Amino acid sequence: MCFIEIVFEDTKKYQLAITSVNARIASDSQRQDLLGKLLEEFKSGTDNKGRPFDIVDVQTEAFGFIIAGSHTTAASTTLLLWHLLHTPEALSKLVEEIDNVGADNAKEGVFGVSQLTALPYLQACVSEGYRINPVFVMPLLRTIPNGGRAISGQYLPGLTEVSVCNYAFHHDEAVFGPDLESFIPERWLDPNYDKSGSLIAFGGGHRACIGRNIANAEIQKLVSSLLLRYKLELVQQRTAWSTSPHSKVKQDRMPKTTSFGVSELEGPLLVKVHRRSNSL
Repeated sequence: MCFIEIVFEDTKKYQLAITSVNARIASDSQRQDLLGKLLEEFKSGTDNKGRPFDIVDVQTEAFGFIIAGSHTTAASTTLLLWHLLHTPEALSKLVEEIDNVGADNAKEGVFGVSQLTALPYLQACVSEGYRINPVFVMPLLRTIPNGGRAISGQYLPGLTEVSVCNYAFHHDEAVFGPDLESFIPERWLDPNYDKSGSLIAFGGGHRACIGRNIANAEIQKLVSSLLLRYKLELVQQRTAWSTSPHSKVKQDRMPKTTSFGVSELEGPLLVKVHRRSNSL
């Protein structure tokens, strides 16, 4: 048994992006990747549409690569583990499902992407994690077409920028039903609960996050592999949840988070780790 601290810091990530860009410029590398294409435009002084393009633009895009490519997935995984560890019944069901499938299908303790379809409760847990704590909470602006549109009975003129706060939307009983501050993966296993189209943790429509499928696979593979190999416990167990609507304990069903547009758990998630006897 050992103790580990699960925490993904965003501190100094923008400085890391600046350092990476500067190091790439100094190396005069001819590597053909996304950063290489950005630096080509930087050297020409304009982007592919002829607009001015300077070093700050390159650094900002590099920062976006870091945030979108790693931080959001890490923060989503941390918050999902928080909810599982604070909902013992759900964690127990998930471990049982993973054990039942993993003995024969997990190669060296890791599920392949195609094998994750045999873990419906895992997929329900991930969906519930996206719903209860969407990580990317920046407003994704859309522009009203010329001529204007009526939205929820309110007319908005053309060229008005509008957006939806996904956190508020995911906690709207009119959309997702009751008990929305409770982590209940079972809601996604109900054949009559067809809400996947309303889940906008990655945005929606044709401008939804291009990396959503790989992020989904990464989270499912990581969580299933961890729980197949190890038993995780909170370092500080909390009091059992109260059913009283006025209980302060019930309010702890939701983790404390901090957000600058990308939300994450406030502080570390401290867990005790035991290697399981069936682990590979």
